[in-house]
Amino acid sequence: MTVDRAPDYLIYFPNMDYFDKIERALEKIRLSEEEVIKACYHKLGYTDWENDIKRAFPKNQKVNNARTRDLVAIIHLYKNGITYDDGKFDFGDLKIARKERWAFAENEGNPIPEDYAFQIAKKFNGVIVLAHPIHTAIKRCPKDDTNASTVLQKLIALIDSFYDMGGMAVEWEFFSEEHLDKYGLSMDEIAGIREIVIDKANVYGFSFTIGSDSHTLENYDKAVEWLSENYEIIKDKIANWI
Repeated sequence: MTVDRAPDYLIYFPNMDYFDKIERALEKIRLSEEEVIKACYHKLGYTDWENDIKRAFPKNQKVNNARTRDLVAIIHLYKNGITYDDGKFDFGDLKIARKERWAFAENEGNPIPEDYAFQIAKKFNGVIVLAHPIHTAIKRCPKDDTNASTVLQKLIALIDSFYDMGGMAVEWEFFSEEHLDKYGLSMDEIAGIREIVIDKANVYGFSFTIGSDSHTLENYDKAVEWLSENYEIIKDKIANWI
């Protein structure tokens, strides 16, 4: 669950009893997201929203609500005349779209408040998890100041804020070599940062969930191996009903 300028959250529910009600609650986010995307679309100089939505999302397209990547698909359609189903996204356009989203959130505010995720979790007996906290901390660093010390500052502030809002679990996350190259951090530095995550979890009584966040098949095998090894590190604190 993503709210602009806020962390990503995972929400786990113990059963499917409230499935329809949860879907309706999430639809509120989707509709608000679409209004933001539409505003950004017009700001980028495009005017034919309804027709471009139809082109981007044909009737057989499973994803029919507009989000960040969907805006990119629309821009990409203008440039290349392809459909969303082809999946040939231009990542330069992705950066443009995200920049517009961030600017909108900065200037206009979030269409959905950050604590809405916590409201949904509480209402339907779910557990809210801070997804990939280290990745989030890294992304909050200034572009010219991504070092272990700055990441730690951002990470501690992120976890403290999550706890203050009522969070009780964090994700134990996988880093691929691609991530390390991108962020300019060493595995030793990541290991040190992870120790802080463990320390904070002990102080606040957090549980862990464990996930690869690998995104690509190339990373999948390494992620599975890493998760198996790391299970031993956090097994005493891993969330036991999820």
